[in-house]
Amino acid sequence: GMRGLTVFVQDVRNCSNKEQERARVEKELANIRRKFNKTHRALTAYERKKYVLKLLYIYMLGYNVDFGHTEALKLISASSYAEKQVGYMTTSVILNERNEFLRMAINSIRTDVISSNETNQCLGLSCIANVGGREFADSLAGDVETIVMTPTIRPVVRKKAALCLLRLFRKNPEILLAETFASKMTDLLDAERDLGVLMGVLGLLLGLVQHDYRGYEACVPKVIALLERLTRNKDIPPEYLYYGIPSPWLQVKCMKILQYFPTPDDQALLDSQLIAMRNILTKTDTVKNFNKNNALHAILFEAINLVTSMDYAHELLDPCVEILGNFLDMKEPNIRYLALNTLNALAAMADLREAIKVYQEQVVAALHDADISIRRRALTLLFSMCDASNVHSVIEELIKYFVTADFDIREELALKTAILAERYSVNDRMWFIEIAMQMIDKAGDFINDDLWHRMVQIATNDASLHGRTAQLMFVKLRDEGASNELMLRAMSYCIGEFGYLLPIPASQYVDLLVPLFQDTDEVTQGIMLTAFVKVAMHKNCDQASMGKIVKVFTDMSSSFDVELQQRANEYLKLLRLGPNMRPILEPMPEYPERSSVLEKHIQVENVASDVAAGVRKLAMSGVVTAREQPRAQARSAPALPAAAAPPLLGNAPPALPAVEERLALPSSTSPPAGPVTTTSSADALDDLLGLGALAATQPPPATHGDALDAFGALGAPAPAAPAPTQPVAPVQSLTSSDGIQPTVNVQDCAKRFLIADNGLLYEDANVQIGVKSQWQGSQGRVMFYVGNKSASADLQNFRMVIPSIEGLRHSLQPFPASIGPKRQVQLMLQVAITSAFASAPKLEFSYTSTAVAAACARSLELPVRVTKFLSPMTIASPQEFIAKWHQMASAGQQQKIMDVSQQYATSIESVSNAFSGMRLVVHKGLDPNPANLIAGSRFVGERCGEVFVGVRVESDANVRGRYRFTVASMD
Repeated sequence: GMRGLTVFVQDVRNCSNKEQERARVEKELANIRRKFNKTHRALTAYERKKYVLKLLYIYMLGYNVDFGHTEALKLISASSYAEKQVGYMTTSVILNERNEFLRMAINSIRTDVISSNETNQCLGLSCIANVGGREFADSLAGDVETIVMTPTIRPVVRKKAALCLLRLFRKNPEILLAETFASKMTDLLDAERDLGVLMGVLGLLLGLVQHDYRGYEACVPKVIALLERLTRNKDIPPEYLYYGIPSPWLQVKCMKILQYFPTPDDQALLDSQLIAMRNILTKTDTVKNFNKNNALHAILFEAINLVTSMDYAHELLDPCVEILGNFLDMKEPNIRYLALNTLNALAAMADLREAIKVYQEQVVAALHDADISIRRRALTLLFSMCDASNVHSVIEELIKYFVTADFDIREELALKTAILAERYSVNDRMWFIEIAMQMIDKAGDFINDDLWHRMVQIATNDASLHGRTAQLMFVKLRDEGASNELMLRAMSYCIGEFGYLLPIPASQYVDLLVPLFQDTDEVTQGIMLTAFVKVAMHKNCDQASMGKIVKVFTDMSSSFDVELQQRANEYLKLLRLGPNMRPILEPMPEYPERSSVLEKHIQVENVASDVAAGVRKLAMSGVVTAREQPRAQARSAPALPAAAAPPLLGNAPPALPAVEERLALPSSTSPPAGPVTTTSSADALDDLLGLGALAATQPPPATHGDALDAFGALGAPAPAAPAPTQPVAPVQSLTSSDGIQPTVNVQDCAKRFLIADNGLLYEDANVQIGVKSQWQGSQGRVMFYVGNKSASADLQNFRMVIPSIEGLRHSLQPFPASIGPKRQVQLMLQVAITSAFASAPKLEFSYTSTAVAAACARSLELPVRVTKFLSPMTIASPQEFIAKWHQMASAGQQQKIMDVSQQYATSIESVSNAFSGMRLVVHKGLDPNPANLIAGSRFVGERCGEVFVGVRVESDANVRGRYRFTVASMD
């Protein structure tokens, strides 16, 4: 051992703080620098190795080491293995930091690689593989290739050289061109008998064909011959028998490679491949030995993947299904998961669906598995294997399962259940409406509006369903009430449209709907207002019901929500015109026929899963394997022509876009805190309910000169405020000089994230960026879902960069250079607050589209604010909060008087709701005046420690909707 190195490491570990550690490291660096600069005595090999190891350890601690690199390179040329090992280990680090040593390193490493010493060759090849780089690949690829192709070199060196050549190819694919290297690969596979070398060579071939299989077709007969040799256990050395199985991992590599090539045209070759597959499928039995089972299952699953990719292996498909079905009863969860996943792929083949349906009971049982990944796979398989013959039993099982299903799977469960009901209810559309209502009832808090929109479209387009739908809605409303917002929206819409067909007076459903109005959100209230005006025009509406409806309109005519206020006033005007307005308020006409938006969710889910799994496609290479080409073509179906939007009079559900097929966000692990709008501003729902008005301009706040005397004025009415200044014109959304305009209001999207964690960040004609985020304490995770909306064009030169901002640490997952058509990628951003920061950080993103031959570059506000890191401030008593308020007030206070009567808040409760969305916790009872409120939260920064934030809101007793906000904070 090296006593000096051991003592230094112990000294560093014994340091009690960072300052002591830094002082000890700087002392050691000064000592090493003196030793390296001595001219009177050359360093011994022992000393050079010891000092270089010390530098390597210091570098690992995170300190900058800007000297000693030449000494490390000298160790490579040493004669002993121990010195060479230290030299190579340190050089691997140096070359990633200091490129000026590259040429010296290449020359030293080449000397070892071309030497006859096996140890030196292995060290040099390991260093090449670990460092790499284009210049390394260009300079040393020829030497490494020579080792692979030289049969007289030891097998262990040739195997390592093959793996090293694969690493160099991945750094620079131009070093191995099919025109020159394919023939060498064919000769190597033909002549090589050593299975160890073949393992490395096949790994290299697999990397080559993953990039592009074209040019390597001549290797297919050699790989099939090797696979047949292995499956027949011919000429296999004993050391390559794993529990009696001939080199199982080599068999797996052979089958992986064959999946990238088309099915052989030569009948003899095809027969040989089929014989090998039949031997695996029919002669592989499960045994009790755990390790042997793992090897057998690896071979079996890869064989099934190969059989399903072949064109003339139909007689082997049924045995594949039988094997997978038997795996569903195994105790090993990994095997069950793989079986479900593979059966799901086979279920896409119509002629296999009947064979798969035999195992429906096992798949249903898997829905209740302890592993959620297995439950998800079982749900996906049950959806894929369903057809007209078993749809009723499948949906019955799914509805039963909904009672115990996890919250994070309920959105997917409800969506797939509704899709199945719609697909197979051609002769009984009422059945779909009943199933859809059950899903809305059970999962309304976990799904978006698409489900009830689709239900309304189907009911509207079939006149025979109008009365039955109204009857269904009324009975559920009367007997069960509205379990969630979506249920109330669907009930209100359908009763407003079709309630006149009910053989009952309108008072029966008016009396049920009116009491529910005040406790709903703005979107639901807008739908209910339109439903009420239509009910008022029903011939069965009596005067008492009319009076209740008029009262609702009268109350909402002064609503803080501009859209609701305008709607209520206009409807009042229509009612005053009397029955003459009945033709205008007739039920909605039929909607144009369009594909189901629910199906599009599943299409996007399949695309997202393909991207996540890699689809056996090298990232950013753009080359699809022969096996994937038919499936890729099937996925990229042409977009449907645009359908004319229906009239927007009345409470119509949104027109679902046909050309711009939306890339919906995948389901999150937890339901969003509130309604999240992910549609463009041109969406008919925004036009209908005026959601864009929610983010309208806000009057600049007037300031008040005198700060509150801490809590001296607690409970006193707020003084009259000066008249508010004129509203500032809205900031225009960002535009791009290239002419690619966003299809959403970028400022509105950013503003919604003040209180929402999930939603749409940006969208234009080519790309859509959605966001889902989670926050806990001082840290957060933001997932970007970036989707290419085009069905035929790539997004190229894609780039997402977040400039640094004081007070925030962040790390963004590497992004791909391009995104294929109808593809969606997920990028994770991790953030941590170190101290308070004032404005949202920026996201700089850009791309070029081959569809319009144009570039787009934009700067967006990230949905990351200080409020995202707030958590409740624990308050034991009013006195404790007042003490904290004094502590915060000593750091300074800010007061602003704001008139929001025409924009947001109809009452102090509305302010409280807004604060809750911003994680400002309202502490009830601290202010004796019920018209005021007090909120307090805290955050903990990595540098600033714990910071308290307090807010007091006082209502102006003379002017409704005018408030004084007093904010105090330690920061």
